[in-house]
Amino acid sequence: MTPDDDGTQRTQPPTAPAGRVRSFLFGLLTVTLASLAGLVLVEIGLGALRGHIEGSDRMDKGLFRYDPNLGWALTRDWTGRHRHYDFDTDYAVNTFGFRGAPLFGGAGARIPVTAIYGDSFTFGLGVTDDQTFTAQLNELAGGARAFDNMGVPGYSTDQELLLAERGLDLLQADRVLLVTYLANDLIDNMNPFPVQVHNAKPLFRLRDGALVLENVPVPRAAKPTAERARTLGDLILDGIVPVSRGPVLDWMAGTEIARWSGLLPPRWPDDLAARFRAHAGPSLALYQALVLRLRDGLAAKGIRLDVALMPGRSMLVDSDGASARYQDVIRQDILSGLDAAGVPVIDLAAELSRKRAAVGASEAADWFYPNEGHLTAKGHRVVAELLLRRVSD
Repeated sequence: MTPDDDGTQRTQPPTAPAGRVRSFLFGLLTVTLASLAGLVLVEIGLGALRGHIEGSDRMDKGLFRYDPNLGWALTRDWTGRHRHYDFDTDYAVNTFGFRGAPLFGGAGARIPVTAIYGDSFTFGLGVTDDQTFTAQLNELAGGARAFDNMGVPGYSTDQELLLAERGLDLLQADRVLLVTYLANDLIDNMNPFPVQVHNAKPLFRLRDGALVLENVPVPRAAKPTAERARTLGDLILDGIVPVSRGPVLDWMAGTEIARWSGLLPPRWPDDLAARFRAHAGPSLALYQALVLRLRDGLAAKGIRLDVALMPGRSMLVDSDGASARYQDVIRQDILSGLDAAGVPVIDLAAELSRKRAAVGASEAADWFYPNEGHLTAKGHRVVAELLLRRVSD
């Protein structure tokens, strides 16, 4: 209250002390800087964790040996340990050079045998010998049919074809199941070095509709540095870039925080599927030629061929991602092409997706290791149960 000249008292509006304003601004600045510092520390920590996970893979030496016709093969009678951030397990290779009990060459004289060819998903990276879907098929079949695990980590369709052809005269099986991994098998068929392996491999080319084998004997040369730098994502998205949200959001989308949290996923062009299909045309043609050559060679020996399509983890947990959408395009075109050629196909990708819808996303996430990506023991069990209905008739 202050007096005017006439002696009346008037109320003056309160004035905030300047010190209080400064304290508020200082506090706001402090909280902001602390939050930014915290985010920086989280970003650094998540990056360090990713580096630790990616560098955690340790395998005892000797699982693989050089093979001049295949690039590499499993070492007979090898046993060893495989450690990763996601698992710690042991492997054993039998006297025939494959994983699991040595049914190959023996059980066929007594009961019908299915020989299963594939890559690391068939071999069973990350699980024990008795947890692979092949071993669990033997358990579920109850002696009515035997299943041999002919899977070799890193193999693509071309190597699986050559491996099967090598053993045709010894193969005591009435059926062969070829497991195709949708994420990278068709890509690896096109290249002398697989995207996730540093060793060279044989290579087929299609010339005037005929398969021509190259790169044999397989050279022991190291994978070129430029090739080592390319990831599976690079090859899947060759020439395709996400739709920009602007420089700030694009930068934020590339941070470890966004990667781990799933925030700001890439926005892909509306015609992504069409681009995948156009780009994958040559690899699909080569794949079909390889499968038909295997079918015809087996048929000459009275052996039936079935193909199973194995999805990658992303198809079950990130169905909108680029890898999942690429795999779905490949899946559809393989189904169409092999159906027209009369080759039976077991669509595990569709079967697993239906089962995921029935049991829920959290349950389905347990079918794959979250960082390493291969099937867990639970995932192998689900695959075995799905396959049993189709491979036991």
